[in-house]
Amino acid sequence: MLKLSKNNQASNVKFIIADDSTDNTIAAVNSVVFDLILAVILVSLVMLLFLRSFRNSIIVLVAIPTSLVTAFAVMWILGYTLNLMTLLAMSLIIGILVDDATVVLENIQRHLDMGKEKRDASMEGRMEIGFSALSITLVDVVVFVPILFLQVFVADMLKQFSVVVITSTLTSLLVGFTLTPWMSSRIGKKEDLQPTNFFNKFLLWFEHQLEKFINWYGKQLEWVLSHKLIFMGIIVLLFALTGVMMKQNIIGKELIATGDQGKFLMGLEFDKSTSIDYNNTISTQIEDYILKQKEVKTLFSNVGGPSTGIGSLGVGSAYKTEFTIQLKDKKEIKNIATETYMQQLRSELQQKFPGIKYSIAALGLIPRSAPIEITLSGSNNEEVTATANQLKTIIEKNTWSR
Repeated sequence: MLKLSKNNQASNVKFIIADDSTDNTIAAVNSVVFDLILAVILVSLVMLLFLRSFRNSIIVLVAIPTSLVTAFAVMWILGYTLNLMTLLAMSLIIGILVDDATVVLENIQRHLDMGKEKRDASMEGRMEIGFSALSITLVDVVVFVPILFLQVFVADMLKQFSVVVITSTLTSLLVGFTLTPWMSSRIGKKEDLQPTNFFNKFLLWFEHQLEKFINWYGKQLEWVLSHKLIFMGIIVLLFALTGVMMKQNIIGKELIATGDQGKFLMGLEFDKSTSIDYNNTISTQIEDYILKQKEVKTLFSNVGGPSTGIGSLGVGSAYKTEFTIQLKDKKEIKNIATETYMQQLRSELQQKFPGIKYSIAALGLIPRSAPIEITLSGSNNEEVTATANQLKTIIEKNTWSR
């Protein structure tokens, strides 16, 4: 762009970025990376509380990136990229990756506390818990394997997600059976906490609170085992209520959430006999009005044809115009949802510039047009128009359309 501006400087032509769709994607990826780092830190803290040892926490922290290395290698072999789905998969499996290391490490620590030599404790602890660790891992794997065989149009996106999860989970099993016991045989230590410092006092206090919770849970479990029929009735009732709620359509359905990115498309459709000059004149007036709104940051107009891509609102024609509107950051303006604002803007434009058909669509990570579109076609324009008006009246009378 700088080169274009320099080459056309003599003609007084300036080039600016009117719309950059990569900003939201980069922000989303950076957010996932931050969550990934935060997850690793929180996992280490939780492991420190429950395993009561810096050494065991270090072992878990080493196991996490080691399990992710294979995922990066497989992504490179298959030609995958560090996109939103693969990074989300890594963020999701952080908790899964520590499962194998934790169950093996906790059992090894139990043998160490029994006074066994480090190598013997590592070997026996791993052998005892091996089948359970294998079961935990395979349960996670079989959930994601069927996704690899999907044939829907989002299969490629979901396959990348599943491949990363499956690869990392299987690698975590290998790490739990090899690296974890090996490190325990080297740096493992019998723990005998004494209230000699503040940190040990805090760990002992946490362990005491945990024991109180376990005792409370044990009492609740005793009641459940003593009242099997009552508890079974509660479970059946919950299943029934779940089915009733699903039938009520309380929760909407969509392929993927659009997300509030502060950007939306607005399409203008004039009478089919409208010339491109008249379209441009009115569109310029509407554009000036929109740019005066304090919530609007930028506006890119395409007179006579919409933008290309899956987010466009239709096929270009002389009587159509499309605006790509970017709102200001919510820190600069009042906290208003994009969906709410674009509906308000459409209502204002309908009053100030009547006789134009306005269509709006929010833009997210996956652009889309209106959730529901109905197209009528026929050889008789009058009959199609009459039918369209009847259909419009019927839809407006339904409460669910409001």
